Formats: sequence, C-alpha cells, structure tokens
Amino acid sequence: MDCEMDPSANGTVWWHPEKGVTFSIKFPTRSSHMLGRYYRSPCSAGAGSIAEKQIKPRWIGQTADELPVQLFGLDELVHENSSSAGFSTEVKGNAWSASAEFARECPLSFYDQTPPQPRTFFLGFSSFDWPRSEKISFPQGNGKMQTSRRSIGLSASPEVMIYEDNSFTNLPNGAWLTNEDEKCAALTSYPPRSIAGFVSFLLGRRPSFLVPRRFRWMDRLELPSMGA
Repeated sequence: MDCEMDPSANGTVWWHPEKGVTFSIKFPTRSSHMLGRYYRSPCSAGAGSIAEKQIKPRWIGQTADELPVQLFGLDELVHENSSSAGFSTEVKGNAWSASAEFARECPLSFYDQTPPQPRTFFLGFSSFDWPRSEKISFPQGNGKMQTSRRSIGLSASPEVMIYEDNSFTNLPNGAWLTNEDEKCAALTSYPPRSIAGFVSFLLGRRPSFLVPRRFRWMDRLELPSMGA
C-alpha cells in the first residue's frame, strides 16, 4: 500500500490449512533497485517484539475475474533475477491473513456446497449418517453438475448446520458450518463459543475453523479472512 500500481506485476496466492497463506509477486521488467515507486520493504520491529494486527492491507490486487484480493501482515523476502532477457524481481513470503472475493462460477468459491448463508470450513468431521440429503444442480464449465448435498442440523432456531464437503476441496474429512443468523456470523469471533464448543464436543477435540465466508449478492462470495 501507499505505492504506485505496477500494471506489469503479477502474482499468486496459496492457502494451506497448516502453512497458512503464502504468496509470490513478480515484477517481470524491474530490478530490485527500480522498485522504489512500487514497493517498500516492511518495517521490522526486531526479534522478540509484538506486532499489532494490521488493518490496512500490505498488498492489493485482483483475481482473473477482476475481483479484489488483499494481503495483511507479511513476512517477505525480495529475490532479484538476471538473464539475457533482462532483470526481474520476485517478492515471496507468508501473510498473516488475506481476503478475497470469488465469482460464483470460480472453482475456488465452492459456492454451491452450502446454501447462501455465512459459513466456515473446518477439518476432522466425518459421519456415516447424514439425516438430510437434497438433490442440487449448478453450472460447471459448459455443463451442469448434479449431486447430493448432505447435512446434519445442530440448531433449528437459528438454523445451524454442518454440510458434507463432498471432497471438492481435496482436503480429508472437511465440512462446512453454516449459520442463518447474519448478526451472529458478523461477530469478530466466528463461530461463537457455544457453537464452537458443541462442535468440539462432537469431534472430541477443538478444531480450527478456517476460511470464514460471506455471500455477497447472489453471484459473489467473499473470504474476509484466510489465515493459518
């Protein structure tokens, strides 16, 4: 932030449940000495110091669908490369957290895994019996996917559900926790302790609730915070 936008820069952001958010940003035609207007090294407070949670993003960008991506609180390194074609610079590192928006048709949105309610993803949940099963269909590529969406109810009012992951995320024993109460889902700590505690009781351990998601409008999904 507080730098000029470089139209030639491009980057990749990865998320992993153990490694958290990692990223790589490339400046294909600039050496590290030519990044003054486009990049400033983060301030280092030194070993043993405590850093405050950042409110302003460190990096901003767009997805291929021109939707916003923001990275917060980074540990990053600058690598300069030289070849016969010229200089290039790559900034790589880890982000404390990230936010992004995905269009409904984007494979990373997993849009139709649950109804359009606030939700969070967690690992370690499996069940032989799913009391509720519903047939759903949604666009996929040039065709249409038809499948079953299975779930277990935790609360009737407000409706709190656990939905089967269906292996679309390629993560073992994943599940989605949904809550129809928008006020509850907007809390800083989501899910609330009562729901998190009950899920912990079901699993026999406290899980990490990852990637909270909010549905915006009817065709877009927002990930307000991805972290380790």
